Amino acid sequence: MNPLVRKESVTVNPFWSKTDISVDQENMIQRLSHLKEEIDSRGYSEQEDKLEQLMEKVYTGEYMAVFSGHFSAGKSSMINALFEEDLLPSSPIPASANMVQIKSGDPYAKILFKNDEVYEFEHPYDIEEIKNYCLNGNDVKYVEISHPSTFLPEDFVIVDTPGIDSTDDAHRLATEASMHLADIVFYMVDYNHVQSELNFEFVKELEDQNKKVILIVNQIDKHNELEISFRDFKQGVKDAFADWNIDLEEIFFTSLIDLSLEANEFNDLRVYITGLLANRHVEVIQNALEASYLIAENIKETSLQEKLHGEAPKSNEGELQNRYDQLNNQIEALDQKVEEFKESFEADLGKLTKSAILMPFEVREAAKQFMEASQPDFKVGFLFKDKKTKEEKKNRFDTFYDMLSKQASSQLEWHLKELLVQKSKEWEIGDERLFKELYNISIPIPEELIDSELETGAGLTGQAVLNYTEGVSSSVRRIFRQKGLQEMDRLADILSESLEEQKKEIKRERNELSAELKKQQTERALIRKEEEWFIKCIEILEGHYNKHSKEAFQKWQTEKEGNLKQSTIIKSGEKVSGNNEADKNEKKDAEDVEIERPQALDTKEYLVQAAEDLNEAARKVEIVPELSAIARELKQRAERIESREFTVALFGAFSAGKSSFANALLGESVLPVSPNPTTAAINKICPVTAEYPHGTVKVQYKTTEQMLEDIQYSLSYFDMEAETLEEAVSLIKNKVLIKKDVTARAKPHYTFLKAVNKGAAHELQNLDEVQKVGMEAFGELVAKEEKACFVNLIELYYSCPLTDQGITFVDTPGADSINARHTGVAFRYIKESDAILYVTYYNHAFSKADREFLIELGRVKDVFELDKMFFVVNAADLAKNESELQHVVTHVEDNLISYGIRKPRVYPVSSHIAALSKGLEKGNLSKENRDRLSKLLKLKSKEEISSSAGIKESGIQEFENDFTHFISHDLTGLAVAAGYADIDRAISVINDWVSASRQDKNIREKQLNELQKRKEDSIEYVRTFDHESNERAFNQETKELVYYIDQRIFLRFSDVFKESFNPAALSKSKGNVKESLIDCLKELIGFIGFDLAQEMRATALRTEKYVWKIVDETYTKFKKTATAELPGLQLSAIEKHSFDMPDFEEELVVEHFDKLKGIVFSSFKSPKQFFEQNGKELLKEKLEEELKSPVNHYLEQKKSDLQTAYWKAYQIVVEELEQKVIDEVNNHVEGKKAALSVSIDPETLEDLANSLKKIMPESS
Repeated sequence: MNPLVRKESVTVNPFWSKTDISVDQENMIQRLSHLKEEIDSRGYSEQEDKLEQLMEKVYTGEYMAVFSGHFSAGKSSMINALFEEDLLPSSPIPASANMVQIKSGDPYAKILFKNDEVYEFEHPYDIEEIKNYCLNGNDVKYVEISHPSTFLPEDFVIVDTPGIDSTDDAHRLATEASMHLADIVFYMVDYNHVQSELNFEFVKELEDQNKKVILIVNQIDKHNELEISFRDFKQGVKDAFADWNIDLEEIFFTSLIDLSLEANEFNDLRVYITGLLANRHVEVIQNALEASYLIAENIKETSLQEKLHGEAPKSNEGELQNRYDQLNNQIEALDQKVEEFKESFEADLGKLTKSAILMPFEVREAAKQFMEASQPDFKVGFLFKDKKTKEEKKNRFDTFYDMLSKQASSQLEWHLKELLVQKSKEWEIGDERLFKELYNISIPIPEELIDSELETGAGLTGQAVLNYTEGVSSSVRRIFRQKGLQEMDRLADILSESLEEQKKEIKRERNELSAELKKQQTERALIRKEEEWFIKCIEILEGHYNKHSKEAFQKWQTEKEGNLKQSTIIKSGEKVSGNNEADKNEKKDAEDVEIERPQALDTKEYLVQAAEDLNEAARKVEIVPELSAIARELKQRAERIESREFTVALFGAFSAGKSSFANALLGESVLPVSPNPTTAAINKICPVTAEYPHGTVKVQYKTTEQMLEDIQYSLSYFDMEAETLEEAVSLIKNKVLIKKDVTARAKPHYTFLKAVNKGAAHELQNLDEVQKVGMEAFGELVAKEEKACFVNLIELYYSCPLTDQGITFVDTPGADSINARHTGVAFRYIKESDAILYVTYYNHAFSKADREFLIELGRVKDVFELDKMFFVVNAADLAKNESELQHVVTHVEDNLISYGIRKPRVYPVSSHIAALSKGLEKGNLSKENRDRLSKLLKLKSKEEISSSAGIKESGIQEFENDFTHFISHDLTGLAVAAGYADIDRAISVINDWVSASRQDKNIREKQLNELQKRKEDSIEYVRTFDHESNERAFNQETKELVYYIDQRIFLRFSDVFKESFNPAALSKSKGNVKESLIDCLKELIGFIGFDLAQEMRATALRTEKYVWKIVDETYTKFKKTATAELPGLQLSAIEKHSFDMPDFEEELVVEHFDKLKGIVFSSFKSPKQFFEQNGKELLKEKLEEELKSPVNHYLEQKKSDLQTAYWKAYQIVVEELEQKVIDEVNNHVEGKKAALSVSIDPETLEDLANSLKKIMPESS
């Protein structure tokens, strides 16, 4: 190994340390070696590799400036410009597939393979071969290129990384895997894609890692001051990053195309980079310390996630202990409750019995009377005295007993019942049924008690009476007390049972708390152990273990020297076999071959001419009354052709240049153009009408219901709900906008809600309205989000060559719009538009935002009668040469084919050059724009600008030729051909009648006699036609169509799952990883719901096509039967129209979502287990199985909706068709009768047929 290059100590202050740390290069590596040993013992190989790379970086003392950002933002070109040498491949499609390190020094190139082989190419080497290795992400770990530079010292390394938004996920992962080595990150974006969500998300991640981030906005030569001032553009960039709470170190605005631009800060960037040199050795040490800290912290967090099974540790142990103690107290209280009840009851029962007055005067007198009758010498009467004495004694007994019983009932029994019920309620014993039982208690006094209390020989003294009555009273009280205590025991048993249930529930909670307390104590111990390990790591980095660190370093050095693999030296001029990443079959530069095609027609003029011909034919035909029906049809056809208008829908991701392309087509700057996302509403540019003259703007604001629906959809990303618009606006202001941390998934919705809040005060009042405004208000309504978010549709009535041809342009929201309604709206325009223009950006040819929309186009392309799709690669002026341009076009074609779009028509166009050239052609181009056009055309200073040359150079001419031909021949031709077919039908009918009228009289009479029967047979066939076989075929067709949706959904499941459950999504979770897992699950289910709705929409189109197919077959049967019965009958062609499509919700209802959450939680133990082991694959299989049922349920329900809607459409069409055939049969028969009876002059008919033939086009 080479000796260390620096010995002196440096003082650094990493973000996690409260004090400065003094350390030299050797001591730093010693500490990292020691830390590596600690990590090695934990088994985290990926993190160990990162630390190894950091050690090698510190050992060499290299300062690494990492260039990252969008693919094709110009990273490689920027590095080439800094080195003033073409070192790296640069391309408008993803170029670098792995990390490429560029160093200043003696020239060589080194390739480090993933199998640890090393190739070192001696200078001079074949730069193209090295570039091919840069593109080989499968076998190559990284490429190292050394080249002499006066600009940078040898220990300053520039690193080129793959684009983070490439459609290849491996590119982003390669970029993220290199960030720990970055001492500074230059994040590059191209001018048109600054405000991509991916930019904010990735830069935010870098900031969270404490990386110094410099933003470079490249390709500012695209800026057009007439569209937006550069000052406003710069401020917009700063504001957008500030909205994400991103504090950028610096922002540079650059162009490598035009270094003379006043706003170009390329030289400032070079100065800034040289300014980094002075302190680079300190920053290498400090950044290594901080990166090492983050590596150790990541291991700690990952380990905790593994041990805690992905749950966030809880810290409410004190609260749990308090609750545990409360529960214990509750159990003790319940244990005492029965005794407390008894004590309370007995006390009240004693008071009740004691206070009862049982012997008032009347009862005492009755007792005395009874005592008297009980004396031995008591006698009544003289005759039959024994019998009368007994009867008297019995009567006195009964009287006393009854009075005593009543007194006991009123004084004891009722109050005892009341006491029992009162205590039951007070102690929550029993219910109304028990209370009823208690009230029904009967406590009789035993009759023997009356006699048992009498004392023999007591006499009738006052004392004797008192003793007797008190004895009876005591016995009665005792009876009631015993009954009370008996019922008390019964109630106590019921209470005890109830309390046992309560205690059971409390004990269950106590046991759960006990388990949770033990779990938290265990967690605390685990956390403490991890924290202790982490603190030790920090102490190692701070130099607390220098002796051990030295030993670890010596061990590492020895191992390193032993493992050094010799490079395979590739001599200058020598080729290496097997480097096949280059396109061996690169297409030759396209030759300038003029494609000959039919002359495009003036569409409107063509239609008007056809309509005039049809009207003229109608006027000639209507002279013959029997031809009045045909005349009427010709007039109707003429009216439809004359009023025929065409809808052209523009699609593309934001900033693809849809609006600028539309302006180039229109030949005027009609739509606002900005590098920031603008099209929030749907914008139409329509032909002018009498009601809406040139320059009128019709604004259709959203309905209150639509606005609430859009806000509710965005609020759902923050787990918020609102029932009313007022409540929703309040939530936005008081809850959403005060949030500090907004997830990347929710950020676009945050931006939308922020716009709603900003515009609410002025725009809410406009909801549900349609307004007319002028052109001056149009720009603001389109471009200002706080206005546009309240608008549903804007129609600009504008006169220009294309709209004057009856063409309406629809500029749609981006394919990546967040508005849930826009996907349905977009599909409606795919279905109903006459032409589709999909615009993508030259050096952003395909991003993920394009993918889903293009897949949808691929699903339906074959459904349409004509291929109405055109694909435009905008900003083709960015191509360095024809070869590169062809390479990009091929890349676009290949991607389109992979999305199911066969034989795509792809046109590279420079909207900018086209618009400027058309302005020059009209003579209204400013000097500033003339200079701009000259520069774009790369003209010499005195070379004259030619508008025709500019239009040809822009590529728009070829597109316009094909597009205009499509409109004027393919689309218009169908309608016009149908019109002339009606004239031809009229000629055939007339000729048939002429022939019939010139037949022999007998033949004519015979035909006349048969005609009515033939007519009736034809009509009878139509009216009694059995559609059952059609219905069976229709049901089978729709069943198969829907069946294959299920197949396709789950064919994509693996890819969709990987996108939803990706390392980046889970690595961003700051707190409970379960929340991130739930977000991933929701994203997966949400995407499947979206995909199902899109599939159903495509299936609806196929179903509609099938309906028209069986309608055609049915009509063919009608025609065949009718013409067989009625020779000469000419039935008119069917005019097809579009059916209303059922609504397909983009929501997959998953009723067992909690079960799915459980499956996800149980499948995720840690990122390592999930991504590096088999956890992710196992979860995918389980979720795929679980989601089959809700997907099947959705499809079954939608299949039913589809069949109901489209069979009804079939029935309506066929019913109209039946009536049409019957009417035409009747008209034909009436005309034929007139011809056979010679009531029409044959010569007149023949002249009419000849005059109609003259109207027909020569080609007919």
